[in-house]
Amino acid sequence: MDRTNTEVFLALFAAALKKENLKLTGQIDAAALFRLAQEQHVLPMILEPVWQSPSISSDLLAFAQSKSVQIVIGQAQRTAAFLRLYQSLAEEDLYPIVMKGIICRSLYPQPDQRPSGDEDLLIEPKDLFAVDQVLRKNGYTCTAENPDASLHEITYTSPLLHIELHLSLFAEDSDAYGELEALFCEAPNHAVTVRIDNTEIMTLAPTDHFLYLLCHAYKHFLHSGVGIRQVADMAMFANAYGEEIDWDYIYTCCKKVKIETFSAALLKIAHKYLTLSSIPVPFAGIETDEKALLEDIMSGGIYGKADPARVHSSNLTLDAVAAHKQGKKSHGIFQSIFPEKKYLQSNYPYAKEYPVLLPAAWLQRIFQYMKSSNLRKGSPAKSLQIGRSRIELLKKYKII
Repeated sequence: MDRTNTEVFLALFAAALKKENLKLTGQIDAAALFRLAQEQHVLPMILEPVWQSPSISSDLLAFAQSKSVQIVIGQAQRTAAFLRLYQSLAEEDLYPIVMKGIICRSLYPQPDQRPSGDEDLLIEPKDLFAVDQVLRKNGYTCTAENPDASLHEITYTSPLLHIELHLSLFAEDSDAYGELEALFCEAPNHAVTVRIDNTEIMTLAPTDHFLYLLCHAYKHFLHSGVGIRQVADMAMFANAYGEEIDWDYIYTCCKKVKIETFSAALLKIAHKYLTLSSIPVPFAGIETDEKALLEDIMSGGIYGKADPARVHSSNLTLDAVAAHKQGKKSHGIFQSIFPEKKYLQSNYPYAKEYPVLLPAAWLQRIFQYMKSSNLRKGSPAKSLQIGRSRIELLKKYKII
């Protein structure tokens, strides 16, 4: 990670979050800044101060401007599509609880500059059939052949937008983070409404929502990584709703699932490098070095997807946490190549619907892994290296 480019990027990103104009002086590596912004999916937010720099080439500027316009227009269309869908659901007396996405995006100075490709909806199992019918009526296609309430998450797609339909906030059958679901048993009973572009939307109450943002970041950290945009969401949300949030309750919940040090590091990044006005008192007293986590965030891209080898390394980190919770020894490389049945069923839906096809799912995964490995020399070894280094992060932030 180039610390100079990263520091400039973070300063530009923070300025955009505060709607301030940060004028750059001297030579800058605009290509590196744009690459970071694309990896973190925030290109439109840093474009304006960068394009004013005399050191940027006209060709690079034209590319970045064109890309940013596409992103902003695309997000505006997705937002409009989602609001139409939610209004259609409300007409049928259905009010799914919306998390992240449009709720966090609405807190940004220019919401459409903060893109998101999908929206997450939490529903009660009894409403699945009715919600499914409204989605299909509005042109969405279900990726599951036979969606039913036993599934944790069901995906619906359309040309503009993906909808992630949740029957629970976290998969309880996950050995690594299934315990998170118990933190939200009462959350639906505390739901509130917010108005976005003249549409009433049901969402989690501020305390539950911020706890969800932390836990969701933790889940992705165990997989491949957290993006800086997730940390920005926390900063914007805490600044907007901080006085309504029960920070002592959030700290107690984090401590219960052993993510208080990890959460403190995220909040420190949000405060030190982005716009969080102050670190909440229960977390302010936790001594932690946020630099290693920040480097992991910036090198991994959005959700750690900047490198296929990093994505494949997730089985090592997930297995390390699951083994720690069960008091067992980690399976290491074997688990990376042959993950447990639950992992396969969550990533290959046909293996859940037809368990007899589990061997086919293993073969498919191995084939995909070999294919991606061929694209990048040394990828298997790199996956192991990344996995082992990220397991050290789990230890550093006292997760294991």
